[in-house]
Amino acid sequence: MLLPRLCSEKGAVCGQYSGLLAETGRRRNGKGSGGNNTGFRRAKKLANTRRGPQLPDIVKMLQTITSSLRTFICIDASDKCAVANRIKLLNSLQQILESSPHTGIFIIARPHVRPEIERRLPGRVIIVPVEPNKNDITGYLRL
Repeated sequence: MLLPRLCSEKGAVCGQYSGLLAETGRRRNGKGSGGNNTGFRRAKKLANTRRGPQLPDIVKMLQTITSSLRTFICIDASDKCAVANRIKLLNSLQQILESSPHTGIFIIARPHVRPEIERRLPGRVIIVPVEPNKNDITGYLRL
């Protein structure tokens, strides 16, 4: 599952998590796993209310859904998040990881965010440094 533009707008953490819930439900239903869809049904119900799902509700739903599924959550450009949103995001990811042993998280960020990610997700982080390659950049620009 991919969470695009996670922190680009006010309230984006909740909005993008809602998208993740919907995608999880579609994939789960598409596979015909039949299992417990309580989290997805609850997300749908909250999405139809005026208030919409709030971050604690969404975290609980994702914990329910991901606790029995092998799940990867991919987050790109987390360094673009406002600091307050990034802290909320990382704290909520930590809560999800605590109850979802089959969940992996792939975060792409610039190096200055690394200490914050390591601090918020202790023991769950493997750093893979990526360096720009002139040949890759040249090849991309020629496309």
